[in-house]
Amino acid sequence: MIILRDDMQSKVTGCMLIITPIAWIVTSLVNPESLMVGGVFFLLAFLVFFWRYSCTSSGENDLTISFDSIRFSTGGRPVRIRWQELEDYGTGRKTSKIPSVQGGDMEKTTDYITLKRKKADGTTETFHKDLSSWGGSKVMGHVAFYTAARVVKLIKKLSDAQSKKERVEIIKNAKGISNFEFKQKKIPFWHRKVLTCTKCGGISCYDNRISKDEFICPSCGENPKSERERNGMIK
Repeated sequence: MIILRDDMQSKVTGCMLIITPIAWIVTSLVNPESLMVGGVFFLLAFLVFFWRYSCTSSGENDLTISFDSIRFSTGGRPVRIRWQELEDYGTGRKTSKIPSVQGGDMEKTTDYITLKRKKADGTTETFHKDLSSWGGSKVMGHVAFYTAARVVKLIKKLSDAQSKKERVEIIKNAKGISNFEFKQKKIPFWHRKVLTCTKCGGISCYDNRISKDEFICPSCGENPKSERERNGMIK
C-alpha cells in the first residue's frame, strides 16, 4: 500500500516545538519583566503546535491507497472506497484565510482531491480530501512525492487495472526509492545539486559529477529536466 502524509507540515510544526521555548527564554533574558506574560503566550503557542504536530504525525489525516481500496478521514469520519465503488475523481484547490501575527489575514492555498462513491442504493456520495498546503504529500518510508494531480493519475491507473496482481505491481512501482536506499547514496556536500522534478514536484539531491541527462528522480523515476530541456531546446 501507499500511505501519503503531509510530511512538510509535520516537520514545520516539529521545528516550532523547539523554537517556541527557545524564543521564550531569549525574550525573558532580554526583558525579565515579560517572564510571566511571555510564559503564558509561549505556552499557548507551544500547545497549539503540539496539537497540530500530534494530528499530522498520528496518521489520522493520511491518505492510504491499496490494491483493494482508498482510505482516508474527512471531518473525523473514516471513509473507505473500494475500486468497484469509485465512480469519479478529480482535483481542486481552495483558498482559506488564517490570522497573521502582524495583524490581518494571510491566504492559504490547499490542493485537494474529489472522490465520488456509488452507494448500494444507486446514489452517489462525494468526498473532498485535503492533500497538502505545501504542494503535495510524501509516501511514508519512501522518497516519492505526490501532488494532487499525480495522485489522480495513480488513481486512474489503479481504477483501470483489471486484476489485484496488476494493482499490486502499479503500487510497488509508484512508491519511489525507499528512504534507506536513498540514504545509502551518499553524495559529498560539494557535489550535491538540488533540483525540483518537473514531472512529480519532488525536490532531491543529485550528483553533479554525472551528466544531467543521467539524473533519475528518486520519487518518480523520470529525468527531472524540463520538457524544453528534454526536447533539446536548452543545452
